[in-house]
Amino acid sequence: MKLFLSYAAEDRDIADEVKLALVGAGHEVFFDRDTLPPGGDYYARIEKAVSSSDAMVFLISPSSVADGSFALSELKLARSRWPHPKGRVVPVRLHQTPWAAIPPYLKSVTVLEPEGSVAAEVVSAVKGLTGSRMLLAWTVAIMLVAILGAALLLRSRSAWTNSESGEHAETPGTNIGLKGPDTSTSPSVNTECPEVTFTDYSKFPPESRIERRCEPQ
Repeated sequence: MKLFLSYAAEDRDIADEVKLALVGAGHEVFFDRDTLPPGGDYYARIEKAVSSSDAMVFLISPSSVADGSFALSELKLARSRWPHPKGRVVPVRLHQTPWAAIPPYLKSVTVLEPEGSVAAEVVSAVKGLTGSRMLLAWTVAIMLVAILGAALLLRSRSAWTNSESGEHAETPGTNIGLKGPDTSTSPSVNTECPEVTFTDYSKFPPESRIERRCEPQ
């Protein structure tokens, strides 16, 4: 994780310990003494560093929250990037700094008050911050997968329903319940009826008659 470490010059020794501990834990830390060359454009470099960081560790001390301190300028940049500090800013209270002097932005989240090693407890707090972000990322990923799965299921069911209804649909233009003309094959009738002569031989003399008879072909 890329971290911005904000502190007052009076707390540089503690800040150096925190920085080394964070780097040892695998984090990339912006530390002004190492990264800002003499005579450079401090504010522009710091603004760029804050905008590219994933989170900020702010060491609270009477000097860092005093009016006109550069640490407060850094905190202002952080607030511009993250309107709420939850999951983004780890405030660490040093030297029993009065609560009234701590900016409300920092007090809106849990303020770390180290009882032992400041560096070790900051590393632990950042680890918890990383875990929360990973949990959030996994939650979002699971929700996206669930939404995608539901969409695919609905699409499948819709296609199946359309297929089923298509099998039972009547052909357009067909009158349901009415029978069309019977197209079955029936014997054709010869319209040219020939004359047939019938002779009755039971009579004497035999009698003959002529009939016109049409028979199915």
